[in-house]
Amino acid sequence: MSTKTSIPFLDTESAARKERLRQLKRGFRTFAGNKLSLVGLAMILTLVAAALLAPYIAPFPEHAGAGVYFDQASEPPSATHLMGTDTTGRDIFSRVLFGARLSLSKLVRDALSTGAKADHRKRAIEMLGEVEISAPERVFESYPVELSGGMRQRVFIAIALLSEPDLLIADEPGTALDVTTEAKVLDLLDELVEERDTSVLYITHDLGVAREVSDRINVMYAGEIVEQAPTADLFANPQHPYTRGLLEIIPTLSTGIGDGIEGHLPDYTDPPAGCRFADRCPHAEPVCHEAYPYPRQTGSDHAIACHLFDGLPARERHESLAAERVDIGTAPWLAAGGDAPSGDAPGDISADGGTDQ
Repeated sequence: MSTKTSIPFLDTESAARKERLRQLKRGFRTFAGNKLSLVGLAMILTLVAAALLAPYIAPFPEHAGAGVYFDQASEPPSATHLMGTDTTGRDIFSRVLFGARLSLSKLVRDALSTGAKADHRKRAIEMLGEVEISAPERVFESYPVELSGGMRQRVFIAIALLSEPDLLIADEPGTALDVTTEAKVLDLLDELVEERDTSVLYITHDLGVAREVSDRINVMYAGEIVEQAPTADLFANPQHPYTRGLLEIIPTLSTGIGDGIEGHLPDYTDPPAGCRFADRCPHAEPVCHEAYPYPRQTGSDHAIACHLFDGLPARERHESLAAERVDIGTAPWLAAGGDAPSGDAPGDISADGGTDQ
């Protein structure tokens, strides 16, 4: 008879991993009305799944700082955890599970835990009208397979906003839509969250989308946030080599599609002790392979986890790890001097660059 071995969901025992979790948590702090984008590909779905499953997993040790804290005026445990409710029982975070065999009426009942059935129908039809769906009564009785991709995204938005959440997590909101429909859906979502002062966490691999919809961008590589900055600052002055690599492969009218970033993602079961991007970085120094790069403040509201930059480390005891500044060159779209042409600025045209992010 075989026995099952218990495997920890997340190893939080080593000091290094405790510190990395603290840094990751800091990158997810958000406040009312903020629009934050998490850009990257690897481990993003894992992070979202971990957040969704949080109520069903044994609590993490307090030192791990796991979870997302919203409207953070105080540290945990008084701060509200992801998937929590406020003192009135209202959902603070909106989540929608969309199955082909579930009718929209069933999804609405799941999204609204209080009130009479007739009220649910009325509120849902009103919300479907707000997302500019014609014949909302008919759509309310439909199944997802009966709707177009753009209409399904609008229904997603309507259901997600029914409970008036404080934070909406939008995972690849423009996936599988043509460019025109994607733009309309994102504009609609932006308008609705602005009206409600709702914070949004966008999860996307598309820097062009992130540029259009967010106030701030966190660039993530291999499960680590490597750069954080206001959106305009990130595009005007990208600093981490990975961020620059992502921007360089965005196709433009003049350059076409870039060659991609050489190399492969690290092994998540045995990650390197130093920077996870070091093996792919053309500017890596020995310290990059040996020591973890704690975030350094390189601007008033711009942080980068990279040994190649001077600046104040996030923690004073690691100040000795900051190597002398290495010139990694001018961003290619600024090499000729001046601002990037409006037609060729990274993000004006968005598409997959064919790289293993």
